[in-house]
Amino acid sequence: MPKLGNILKEARLAKEMTLEDLSTQCGYSKALISRIENNSVSPSIASLTEISAALDLKLHEVFTSFEAEEPIIVKQHERQKFSGANGKLHIEFLANGTFIKKMQPLLLQTRNAAKGSGESHRHEGEEFLHILSGRAEVSIGDERFVLGPGDSIHFKSSTPHRYRGIGRGKTQSLKIAYPPCY
Repeated sequence: MPKLGNILKEARLAKEMTLEDLSTQCGYSKALISRIENNSVSPSIASLTEISAALDLKLHEVFTSFEAEEPIIVKQHERQKFSGANGKLHIEFLANGTFIKKMQPLLLQTRNAAKGSGESHRHEGEEFLHILSGRAEVSIGDERFVLGPGDSIHFKSSTPHRYRGIGRGKTQSLKIAYPPCY
């Protein structure tokens, strides 16, 4: 199965771009892009988004490049991993090829913050969130919910929403998005 870096490299070469061309367009160093293309570094969502845009790809197009076989089995060490929110959020894709599927299972781990962080966002579809460990605050519209281990929430993602870990340590949760949003 192809890895993320291979897909980006194939897209760059198909556009007949050099590492330097791509570096100039997206603002990341040639060394970083090379390490991403060689699968020695996992990019953050922000850098993956910018690199994809420089290649005229939408982020979801990068993930649709993964061929989905039935059944989809992803061993823990094979998960695609990304970081966002300045390193406070780590996302692991629990299945590959999910952009050609109807749902997207993710493992989220947040470094808990004492103060509110991040802006609310919204998109089409619905989300399901199940807290595995730690505690989370989920804001949906004007309502705020505090969830602990074993608690779940299911909501329409067209309503502005935001999620953050609270308390000490980290919060780990299972998120299922329909349709896939990353």
